Amino acid sequence: KIVCNIMLFGAILPCFVIGQVRLGLTGGVQYSTFPKQPTLSWDQNAYQFHNRQSFTGGIQLEAPFKSSGFSLLTGIGYSAKGRDLFLASPTGASPDVKEIIGKQYVDYLEVPLLIQIDLARSKKYKIEVAAGGYLGFLNRLTEERTYVYANGQKLSIKNSDFRVPNGGIPYQNLDLGVSTSLSISIGK
Repeated sequence: KIVCNIMLFGAILPCFVIGQVRLGLTGGVQYSTFPKQPTLSWDQNAYQFHNRQSFTGGIQLEAPFKSSGFSLLTGIGYSAKGRDLFLASPTGASPDVKEIIGKQYVDYLEVPLLIQIDLARSKKYKIEVAAGGYLGFLNRLTEERTYVYANGQKLSIKNSDFRVPNGGIPYQNLDLGVSTSLSISIGK
């Protein structure tokens, strides 16, 4: 009930702000990982972790505060997060296993609430920065590892269930976080 009230507040509030409300599309490249979580639930090997390179996109509502250079931003977006992992010559596995390749991907539907300020504005361009928080709802989860054997064969184990056995990685059904953005608009 609280989550629904927060979302409703974020969607209705811009309608009461003085100024012209604008609707637009947002998107971009995103790099993410799991902070402070060096181990995995399935073993204790020392994996090499890499940021997940993915995308974010959605619909954005902007409600400028009249003649102040500030705006309130909200909307709904899709955010693909997680990390990739790799391990050569794993210990504790079959001696035929050459390497383990894996991924831990968590994708969220996010509702941001940001304050934006104009840094520079002219008839040809506009530069803005924004910061605030977001509320994310777990949409999809994929935890996968592939064992690559010396003979070239591969064995993949995949878990796409929301109820993942928690080892070292706490998957959150509800994610609260901080968001920032830089916007450059060219033309009108």
